Amino acid sequence: MTDHEFRETVSIMLQNITEGQTMERLEEQWNKEMEKRFGKSDQVKHPAHYGGEIETIDYIKDKLTGDQFVGYCIGNVIKYVSRYQKKGEPTQDLEKAAVYLGWAVEAQRKLEE
Repeated sequence: MTDHEFRETVSIMLQNITEGQTMERLEEQWNKEMEKRFGKSDQVKHPAHYGGEIETIDYIKDKLTGDQFVGYCIGNVIKYVSRYQKKGEPTQDLEKAAVYLGWAVEAQRKLEE
C-alpha cells in the first residue's frame, strides 16, 4: 500500500468514526478495503487461520459477561504491547493491541449505558 493509499483509507475510516459508526462496522469496512487492495485477509483483525462461520472474538464475547470481556481485551492489550519488540512483526502486534483496546472501549461504553 502506498502512503497515498494508506492516507486515503485512514481518511475514510476517520470520516466514518465521526459519523458514529460502530467498531464492528468500521472493521468490516477496513477488511473489505484491505482485501480489495491486497487480495488477502487482514492478519490483525481477521487472520485467515481463524476462519469459520463465526468470528472467534464474537464467540468469546458471547460467552463472557461485559466486565469479563473488557478484562479479556485489556489482558490482550498488555500481552501484545509487552511483546511487540520481541517478535518479527512489531507493528502488527501494536496494531493488534489497538484493536483489542478499541473492543474494550466499545464494551465499556455499553456497560455504562
